[in-house]
Amino acid sequence: MDAPLFDRSGHVPLALIARAAARRYVKDVPSRFATAIAALALATTGTIACTAVLGLDKPTLDPCAETACADAASDADAQAQEAGRDGAVDAGSDAPIVGVRCGGGSFGVSGCTGATPVCCQTSDDAGTRYACGASGACAGYAIACASNADCPGNDVCCHQATQMKCVGASACNSADLVCEPNGPSDQCPAGWKCTARLTNAGVASPYFGCAP
Repeated sequence: MDAPLFDRSGHVPLALIARAAARRYVKDVPSRFATAIAALALATTGTIACTAVLGLDKPTLDPCAETACADAASDADAQAQEAGRDGAVDAGSDAPIVGVRCGGGSFGVSGCTGATPVCCQTSDDAGTRYACGASGACAGYAIACASNADCPGNDVCCHQATQMKCVGASACNSADLVCEPNGPSDQCPAGWKCTARLTNAGVASPYFGCAP
């Protein structure tokens, strides 16, 4: 810095002091900038070093911070649960069934006709099964009909303690009528719907009855 010039009073002029301070500040700018860069590098290096020593993954931004990931996951879960309930309740099949419907839902489904017209429900420690068999040959719960469509004439399909079979309309109480959820509206009495899940021999079955 140049030597200060004193005025006649022996004092250094204020303008010269300000000019000297400005020159010193300008000279210090590179060193200050370098110090800031060094501090930033140290912080970054420290983060990487801690990550390596502690075995942690590098920090990343939450991909759902600005999106609706949680809402989308909740919607997907809700749709999956709803589909599961529909699959469990749905007793029928998209494919047409020839003969008496045997099983349904999670049990699998087939049609009983010809020499094996009766669906036989059997249960043991391994679970419940449905299989077609000959009339009178079922050692479990016999299912000779699954709706009125399986019965001749004006007979109806009636749910009983040991079997489901076709009987005259007057011989079956309304609460014991067997029906199909996707069947005609007249399969149940007026004002009733095919929504009752039937229990056969103590087992919740894939068959339905009429309910008020």
